[in-house]
Parts: sequence; C-alpha cells; structure tokens
Amino acid sequence: MPVFYHCIKMMPVKILISLFFSIVCALYLGCILPLHLPRLHTFFDRKPFNCRPCFTFHCTWLAMAVFAWLLASWQVLLAGIVAAFVLFAIVRYIDNKKMEP
Repeated sequence: MPVFYHCIKMMPVKILISLFFSIVCALYLGCILPLHLPRLHTFFDRKPFNCRPCFTFHCTWLAMAVFAWLLASWQVLLAGIVAAFVLFAIVRYIDNKKMEP
C-alpha cells in the first residue's frame, strides 16, 4: 500500500469538515454583518457589504480559500467555490421570498 494512501483516503473528510465550518461561519456573518457594517462607515454601504447573499458568498469562498491554503489542496478550493455559488443561490432565493413590510 502506498504511503500517500492515507492522505487520499482522508481528503473527503477534510473537505466536508472545512465546508461545514466555512458555511456555518459565512451564514452567521452574513446574517449579522450586512446590517451593522453600513453603520460603521459609508464605505461599507455598498453592494458586497450590505447585501446578505453577496456577503455570504464572499465569506464562504474566502474561508474555503484559507482552508485550501492550510491543507495545500486545490480540491478544497474547488469545493469551496462550488459551495459558495450554491449557498449564494439558496440565500438569494430565501431573501427574495421574504415579505417586506
């Protein structure tokens, strides 16, 4: 059995763990920060910062890029980019379904 077999075997687990943590953090930050950042400065009162789906998208791919760098894996980065687009579509769909008062 090759030496790198253990690394190949553990890669899906690493991808799933990093996806879970980055998605949870991105959803939490995406709910909190787009409401509070525009109050800090007028610079943050623009699209990527005050838009919940956009902010969640950018938090997800940035977190996955950090995990990919730490794990030295292009597969983690690719999975993160795909997950960021899927999460963006889900959050955007949910936000479009909300009724504005």
